[in-house]
Amino acid sequence: MTAPGRLAAALVGSLPPGGVLVRWEAAGFPTFHLPKPNTTIAGRPAVQTKTSGGWCASLGATETITVLIPRDTPDNWYQMDACLRAPNLPHQEAQISTMLRTVHIAKGDLVGPRALVGHAAPGRGVMNPAALPTMYLV
Repeated sequence: MTAPGRLAAALVGSLPPGGVLVRWEAAGFPTFHLPKPNTTIAGRPAVQTKTSGGWCASLGATETITVLIPRDTPDNWYQMDACLRAPNLPHQEAQISTMLRTVHIAKGDLVGPRALVGHAAPGRGVMNPAALPTMYLV
């Protein structure tokens, strides 16, 4: 299991049917180069991928959406991973798209919670990604 998968599994266990987990991180690695951008997030070129399973499969997820957004510091980026578990993947994908449209980047550093983790599981003390506040990365 990957490091993100181990952390998420420790926090969440497994996603319930229809569950969503969203994880943000600020990352960096020498010589990192963003793959060819295929979208724009917060006015910056970004890469969005959707895979069947992915590292989220360790949580019982059906689909993993990953977004990479370059930061101002060379070789650094923001990464958002969303783990989605069927049923109702189109609705969950729409929730993630709505959240991504709220991302704002100012000076290149993340403010607010160091990591946002939430999934749609009423009564389990976690939040629905549609209820996440506007994201400000400054």
